[in-house]
Amino acid sequence: MTVAQVARDNGVGLGLLHYWRRQARAAGAVEELRFVPVTLAQEKQLEPGGLELVVRDVTVRIMGAVEMDHLRAVLAAIRE
Repeated sequence: MTVAQVARDNGVGLGLLHYWRRQARAAGAVEELRFVPVTLAQEKQLEPGGLELVVRDVTVRIMGAVEMDHLRAVLAAIRE
């Protein structure tokens, strides 16, 4: 199997794979380089949170997720 095949089969860029190989060899890590299977843990679900902004005499409470564009618009309106 070629290095290019290994990169392609594992979804890794060829240049990155070559870089990793050079790094491992320079460190004297191992004689033979191999991929090992990895299992990713499920992403932890975050509890809904809140945010309170107080600017001068204006208080804004935001509960849950908010789009950054909407938050920027609210902050811009408060500054006016």
